[in-house]
Amino acid sequence: MSDRTDWRTRAACATKRAGTHDSRSERETRLDFGTRLERAKATCSQCVVAPHCLLSAALAKESGIRAGFLLRNGKQTNSRLPCGTVAAYRRHLREGARTCADCRRAWTEMAAASRKVAA
Repeated sequence: MSDRTDWRTRAACATKRAGTHDSRSERETRLDFGTRLERAKATCSQCVVAPHCLLSAALAKESGIRAGFLLRNGKQTNSRLPCGTVAAYRRHLREGARTCADCRRAWTEMAAASRKVAA
């Protein structure tokens, strides 16, 4: 097995379902994508091959979530999602800033969906 494929089999996301690191689809809401980005960042932060993943994505000019970063054509974009996502809501709290109406709405929608699943 070559070094190129070897690191991919050791990636923390190798056991996750396919599509975890894909770009945002047209049908996916910002809330869904924000949640997926947060999960990917948490997974990638524990990954031993994240540097290989990021380098490979940059060289191949890939787009999507790689090594916990949001990439477009192999370049890091602003990984801070715009307001109206759960990620942005949490960012407001982390920074001690007042949450905006769009972020509160995203948080409320996520909480309601979680309650539905639990019921």
